[in-house]
Amino acid sequence: MSKSLLLHSLSLKDRILEPNRLPLNGQVWAYNKQSHSKEAFVGNCLTMLSLLGMQDADIHWKEDILAFDARWQNRTYTIIISLQDDSLASEHYYFLGVWECPDESRHSKNHRFSDPGLWSDEDLIKPEISYSITVGSEPLQIQEISKQFAGEFFGQSIYGGDYYLCGTTDPDDNHSGRFALFPTAQQTNHVRHDIQHALYSLRNLMALMGKAVEIYDKTLADTTYVELKQKQQALSSGTISPTLDASGHEALARSYGEILLKTCELLDRYNSRAKQIKKIDMLFDDIVTELKAENSPAFRPLFHRMKLPFKHAEALLDERTDGTRRIEKQVQLLQQTLHSRMLSNQLLMIETLINRQKED
Repeated sequence: MSKSLLLHSLSLKDRILEPNRLPLNGQVWAYNKQSHSKEAFVGNCLTMLSLLGMQDADIHWKEDILAFDARWQNRTYTIIISLQDDSLASEHYYFLGVWECPDESRHSKNHRFSDPGLWSDEDLIKPEISYSITVGSEPLQIQEISKQFAGEFFGQSIYGGDYYLCGTTDPDDNHSGRFALFPTAQQTNHVRHDIQHALYSLRNLMALMGKAVEIYDKTLADTTYVELKQKQQALSSGTISPTLDASGHEALARSYGEILLKTCELLDRYNSRAKQIKKIDMLFDDIVTELKAENSPAFRPLFHRMKLPFKHAEALLDERTDGTRRIEKQVQLLQQTLHSRMLSNQLLMIETLINRQKED
């Protein structure tokens, strides 16, 4: 996360991807740059749009951003494909966005690719992050918001209470979210830059959440920790074995060195991930501050909910770090025990030799 926060607040090259018209419906997908090549990502996007049946695309490249309009079900959509833009998120993800300006009476409808189960059916690359957003031009009552989410949702006021940002996120499987942005009161002149900046900020916040989930998943899936615990238990049994001989001493000594080296490597890995979590956590808070977010008594805080992956990742890293340090200390104690047994055996051998010489 080396991008300057200035580039988040103000796009110096005017390459913020989000539109600023009202009303607005959007669906955004993000793909990890470490997992997919540019060619695979672009090919996947075009295949997906082709399967959707979108036609009449007028495609223009501008540096690393592809933007064009296309028709689907007799409606016009704006498609934005980003290989690299000015967002913090672009350091780690490619983006595909599909946007439309619906009729006032038309409610947001997720198209069929919002169903995660269809990714495998269509043999497409599965996105790491997926979320939809509805931007309204009129205030909404809580009952109307509840209908949009069909269940539990969270909310936050932004820009000093001028707008509400409501939504819910699900980090399981495909890290997904569903959001709605609308004014808190009747307005005749909406600040279009605020709309664009809010959508831009949401993309960055979702990306930071995605990185936190990625770090959690990598730490949880790392088998090194479990392997070290198993080896430490085997060393413990071998060290206290009454049948331990000289050849066994040598094998155990090599194992001790190997385990201690791996515990150092694992601790370095955990420390690096902990620093990364702390860094993206700070960036998350900075973006929330830029949004001038405030808690509203009408909703449970959205941004608190969105930070749960950070807390889970921190807790897991703390647990694994403490466990690895315990393994390190136990191995060091076992190593001292092994040395003591080796010295004891050597003294016993010397004593035996001396007794034999006396007998001779």
